[in-house]
Amino acid sequence: MCWPLPAAGRWRVWVRTRNWVPGVAEPPGQFHVLIDERPLAQVFGIAPDAWGWVDGGEIETATPRISVALRDLTGFDGRCAGIAFTRGNARPPDALHEMEGECPHEPQGAPPRNFDLVVVGGGIAGTCAALAAARQGLKVALLHDRPMLGGNASQEVRVWCGGEARHPLVREVRNLFMNREPGAALSDRARMRLVQDEPNVALYTGWRACGVERTAEENRIAAVTARQVESGAMARFAAPLFVDATGDGWIGYWAGADYRMGREAADGIRRKHGTGRSGWADFGMQPDVDLDDSQHRRAVRPAAVGRTRRT
Repeated sequence: MCWPLPAAGRWRVWVRTRNWVPGVAEPPGQFHVLIDERPLAQVFGIAPDAWGWVDGGEIETATPRISVALRDLTGFDGRCAGIAFTRGNARPPDALHEMEGECPHEPQGAPPRNFDLVVVGGGIAGTCAALAAARQGLKVALLHDRPMLGGNASQEVRVWCGGEARHPLVREVRNLFMNREPGAALSDRARMRLVQDEPNVALYTGWRACGVERTAEENRIAAVTARQVESGAMARFAAPLFVDATGDGWIGYWAGADYRMGREAADGIRRKHGTGRSGWADFGMQPDVDLDDSQHRRAVRPAAVGRTRRT
């Protein structure tokens, strides 16, 4: 990635990162930061135990435009939340909103980007929603904060699509290979090409939703605000319809919708094998549900998914 600095000269590099597995002697997620293809001496991803800025030392640049890249050292897709360049020993603020003034924004009052439907989240569900709407003639914006589509099914996480795929559209979008097969990355390319070839979809990769605007009556979403993760630019995406495919319900939460965290009662969603009571327990997934429609009925029995986590 090319990175424009305000000027050439001496800069201190700060990387916002963390140790993903504290207490492990050789934690996964270690990586180098490469400036103009030369790695910094510091190995990142080993500290701190929570998100924080790590000093990468100083660099000397002859031009204000440099290249920045990450090199994974452990096979765990080393990653960071941000890279900052400062003069001297100045440290970036830990409260990231204090840095917003340094990021480019659209002019105050600039018109939003208008669509018939805005889909936030480009995992399997969001990609299917965007394609289905576009094929019905809607002008769709698909916002996704990663460079590739697929979410957990992409090569970044590698969770195999092993669920129901009765609809032809799901079969188009899901992975073609198992996680460890050499052709796993081809599924990401095929999924991206499928969306890019759809004329009614405007694809915004690298855009992360960060809030919503509501109508004057505050009973409907008017627009989603999003930030470009590389440039920091902000934009508003307006539509009469929105799909929250963020995976965590962020759009509905920001809009003020009711929500629940934790375990549902057995009689709430027909869970035959539940405990019969709700509570603050998070299984990470719901393995025991009934799928029911006019043609099919299937009971999915509970699987061993690990210990219940109480929060």
